Amino acid sequence: MDGNNPPRIGVIIRTTGERTEQLCLASVLEAVDMADVVLLRNISPPHAVYLRQFALMAERNYDYVLCLDADIVLCEGWYETVLSMIHKNKGSRWFVLLATMYDGITGNFLGRGFHLYDTQFAQLSYYFMKCSEYLVRNQHVAEHININFTSRVESNLGKYYSGLQMLDITERIILGWHGFEQYNTEIFRQYAMRRHREAGFKHPRRTPFLYAAASDTAFSPDAHIARMGWDNYQIVDYRSDIETIKETIADFLRRAGIAEKTDSTVALSLAEFRSTYNDDRMKFAQKYYNSKHYRFYKYKARVLHNMQKVIAKWR
Repeated sequence: MDGNNPPRIGVIIRTTGERTEQLCLASVLEAVDMADVVLLRNISPPHAVYLRQFALMAERNYDYVLCLDADIVLCEGWYETVLSMIHKNKGSRWFVLLATMYDGITGNFLGRGFHLYDTQFAQLSYYFMKCSEYLVRNQHVAEHININFTSRVESNLGKYYSGLQMLDITERIILGWHGFEQYNTEIFRQYAMRRHREAGFKHPRRTPFLYAAASDTAFSPDAHIARMGWDNYQIVDYRSDIETIKETIADFLRRAGIAEKTDSTVALSLAEFRSTYNDDRMKFAQKYYNSKHYRFYKYKARVLHNMQKVIAKWR
């Protein structure tokens, strides 16, 4: 990368046919030419997706590559924010930067589906993924050499680079929406996979819908589908190909009397989607996370939360 020129940034969109695929692509094309975008379609299991994306990074002449899941829709002005993220972390030892997304199921702000990689580590990451793929399939070998790998690809990669004193940095910058307007099968799949890979995700305060009864009207239909996926995760074999997984889930939902959403794509335009889901919570979060006083606000919120716990205890 020439210090006098902006970095060359490519984009890889990982898609399994999400309803927001075209919106995701449209938000990317606001700032990047189609020649610099690759869509990876229906590749599974997760290790295979990461192998392919790192191979593409190593082949192409980019300084950085942004890898997105197709259930992400980026905010207006995302490209300029990405450039500022790169500049802010210049000189730090990092291999990937992550941004925060407004999640449509939890209503929380999570690091999901957005990975900005420094391509100088693409070849190394590819070789690591080849090794970890073998170790995940042969746990007895991993245990023999005292390596604790899981089916969660990102965690394995993070462990490897932390051993090299390299960082994966999550920026508290809201850069888009995640998981809005998705198919029922996709919501079910994501939460079944999440339980396979991240059982500690369930939390009474952060994910109360995972504790709700089917008759509880306090949560959206999408949240109830997510709970079904979490509760019935055992029907999903994360090692299977994506089409087999989809068919298994679709059959389960049909037998449960739940119809799939009929539209093949979201009817909203990109501008309409942003306007619809740029609600008060999103606006507050953008102001909150992007504020230079974020650390103070976070400290204040923690103090108030602890005070409330003390008051409740003594009532």
